Amino acid sequence: MPGPAASLLLFERLTDTGWDATVSWLGTFCRPVEPVPGGGLDVWIEDATPIGAGDVRGGGNPFHMAEESEDVFAEYELGGFERSPVQEIVVSAYVPGRDSHRLLGHPTASLARRLGALIGCNGLLGHRYDLHGEGPEQEAAAPAAARALVGGIGGVVHEVPYTSGDGVVRYTHVCDAAFMESWLRHPEFRMVR
Repeated sequence: MPGPAASLLLFERLTDTGWDATVSWLGTFCRPVEPVPGGGLDVWIEDATPIGAGDVRGGGNPFHMAEESEDVFAEYELGGFERSPVQEIVVSAYVPGRDSHRLLGHPTASLARRLGALIGCNGLLGHRYDLHGEGPEQEAAAPAAARALVGGIGGVVHEVPYTSGDGVVRYTHVCDAAFMESWLRHPEFRMVR
């Protein structure tokens, strides 16, 4: 996906009834909501007012939602959490741009509240892209710069280390809905692509 992405980290598996309720809720502000062959949904946010983003145009910004099939939590060191997530639902924008970042943040925060989930931010906030493949100096400086940026924002945010496929320890932010709502109001707000 060329646009930003985030994950909903659930502590209880979403039942079929829970998934149907989520699809129904999405249908109140997204048109169309279409199942995708192989799993997941494609949605187009028609009216962002119900999710607190009424000032953002929605219609042309498609998103994809799908359950992550891999056990992604095996690579994360989630020691700062009372319990480990058991399911991940990835939400990703098909297109880049400021509106896509805001339209990703608002429904992700709303869904996190509805589902009692945390939000995986796909990297360190304050950085335009996941730092995979950047130089060692930039990767080494990134956590301190990110800590300085998110330190005074309301809600809970954790800097979570993980070991990437190439054996390098990297970091991502994991936050609660309250933090995401505060981050959405921050002048440097953006999600990670």
